[in-house]
Amino acid sequence: MIEAEKTLDILLVTYRFGADITGGAERYLWGLSERLSQRGHRVKVITTCSRDFYLSPLGYLVWDSHYPEGEREEDGIQVARFAAENLSPRRARRYRDAIMRFEETIKRDPEGLGLFVDLLRGRKEHCFLVGWKVPEDWIDGPAMWMVGEGILVAGGDEIDAVVAEFDCLEKVKMTLDANGARRDFPLHRGRVKVEMELPGLPSVAIRFTCSSTRRKRKGPLVALRSLMVRDKEGWRELRLARSWQDFLGSGPEEVICELLWKWGDRMPEALAARHALLYGPNSEEMSEAVTEAAGSADLVLAAMLPMATMEMAGEAARRWNKPLISIPLFHPRDPNHYRKSAWDAIRISAGVEVFHEGAVSLLSSRGIRAFGLGPGFDEHGVEPRRCDGKRLREELGLDDQPMLLWVGRKNEGKGYPEAIEALSILRGKGIDAVLVMVGPEEDGKPISGEGVFYLGKVDRETLLDAYAASTLLIHPSIHESFCMVFGEAWLMERPVLGSSYCLAARSLIRDGENGFLCTDPEDYAEKAEWLILRPEVARSMGRKGKERVLSLRRWDRVIEAMEEELIDVVKQSKSGAESHPKDVI
Repeated sequence: MIEAEKTLDILLVTYRFGADITGGAERYLWGLSERLSQRGHRVKVITTCSRDFYLSPLGYLVWDSHYPEGEREEDGIQVARFAAENLSPRRARRYRDAIMRFEETIKRDPEGLGLFVDLLRGRKEHCFLVGWKVPEDWIDGPAMWMVGEGILVAGGDEIDAVVAEFDCLEKVKMTLDANGARRDFPLHRGRVKVEMELPGLPSVAIRFTCSSTRRKRKGPLVALRSLMVRDKEGWRELRLARSWQDFLGSGPEEVICELLWKWGDRMPEALAARHALLYGPNSEEMSEAVTEAAGSADLVLAAMLPMATMEMAGEAARRWNKPLISIPLFHPRDPNHYRKSAWDAIRISAGVEVFHEGAVSLLSSRGIRAFGLGPGFDEHGVEPRRCDGKRLREELGLDDQPMLLWVGRKNEGKGYPEAIEALSILRGKGIDAVLVMVGPEEDGKPISGEGVFYLGKVDRETLLDAYAASTLLIHPSIHESFCMVFGEAWLMERPVLGSSYCLAARSLIRDGENGFLCTDPEDYAEKAEWLILRPEVARSMGRKGKERVLSLRRWDRVIEAMEEELIDVVKQSKSGAESHPKDVI
């Protein structure tokens, strides 16, 4: 318990909240609120009635009403719940279409495109940004259809030439515009090669446009078969599959973040409001309750991107001039995490909890007061001797073969397709491994693959048994704010495999010490095989992970540090208010 004069009235605004919600963010917020309450602070949570939400194919969230409306005490926490209103499909489609048009426009206009070109200066990177269909595998190699105007962005060291090879369905005129220099090429039907000299550029945007006076066909007329650029080191062939989505998944993080922040800042306010409505939660009653409750709070906590609760909390804190602590659970590679109105709230925050040093460095470089205390872990909540991995193996009909475990919400951003492919590679090498997947369904896609077991959403006991039964954790997710599953696997003394392209994974995994960072399914399979063939080394790596979690991430240490942060923020806020008294009307 703390001294009475340091007791805080804390308002947490979040999109869902409950002890029975299994998501990492939700477990963190519950654990934080519960422990702050136990330490004598008065914690009030304003949230929705939802336990689950689903991503509609139209690109908006649909919220359930699992919990009853109203206010009640839950484990010492005062929780007020409000029903979330779901958008109609027609309205949601209209909003999503408007956002997609904006994204298409900003990729094509000179300012938005120019920023991307500048950020790739000197980098041997490229991106087929817009105007291209998904590459296809033809008998004689890859092909990618061009739709309307195709734009390529590439970086290098004094790029002085480009060579492109096309297959044309009929005679067309092809125009190449490279940083303002234009050339026209008349292309005949069949395979055609075009070449263009450039003046030695550190980066370039090339616009490809084609037209035909004889057009009778519907659909695209030209398929790109190969494209090469030449710089000081010679010719370099550009991978056709390097689309915008592919670039988001594995491109340089500093380029992606700067680009998305700048593009997000250009989104009109009305469009940003529609983006917030697509994600929700949408509830006027909840918003009004947040504004009212903030008036009597010492500080406001806001969680999380890309939900509209960020704006709700930010506006309420501004209304009453109360200090705001943002907990955005930021995913640097997700464009939906860059809505300007949400970042307006983050930028005015007295502090921003981002969980790890990688994100602290990223946000601090933009002048944001970020700190990285991170979630806490309870050693007694994840103990190998209290779990029954043998029982789970018996239920699944498994003997002692190696078991890879994947834990997360079942969507592709969490990397489960890569985990399945890695397993297939392992089994192709004659290793009789299996993959067990645990987590709630989100994308509705069927799971297939020899040796794959998808358990869906399970209770906590079964999840811990799965950790105990596993040989290692494989988690190729690129969209993580912390990767709590790593901590749980380490407490169970299991090594982990995480993504080299995930900032949180890179901040937590000590490559080769408590796990490995991997780039693609072949790399995951190779590292998994290495661990499977060295069980003693794997166990040692798991134990090192556990030692690090217990030395840095115990809940008692985390909650004390967070409490000090909150008390200091409130103290500074009150001191500032006293030194700058407001006029009384």
